[in-house]
Amino acid sequence: MIVVGVLLVVLAALFLAGFVLASGGSTEAEFFGLILPNLSARALVLIGLALGLVIAFGFGLVRSRVAGWARRRKARRAAATARSSVDGDEPTVDFSRPAPEAR
Repeated sequence: MIVVGVLLVVLAALFLAGFVLASGGSTEAEFFGLILPNLSARALVLIGLALGLVIAFGFGLVRSRVAGWARRRKARRAAATARSSVDGDEPTVDFSRPAPEAR
C-alpha cells in the first residue's frame, strides 16, 4: 500500500507540474451575478482546488474533534461503570443496549 500511495503522490505531482507549466485560455466566470472577466482557466481550477483543500481540512478537523469527544465519553462511561461495580451500592446501567421500551 505504501508503494501505491507513493505512486499516486508522484502522479499527482506530475499532473500539477504539467498543469502549472502549460498555457491556458481565458474564460469569463459568473458567480451569483458577479462576473469575473479575463479569468484564466488555470486560475479558476487552482481556486477550486484550494477551496476543496480548505473544505477537506475543515471536515478533518470536525471529524477529529468528534472522535475525541466520543473517546472521552466512552472513557467516562467506563470509569463510571468501574466505580459503580466497585462500590456495589449503585445499580449498573448498560448503555450499550437500548432500553426495553425502545425495542
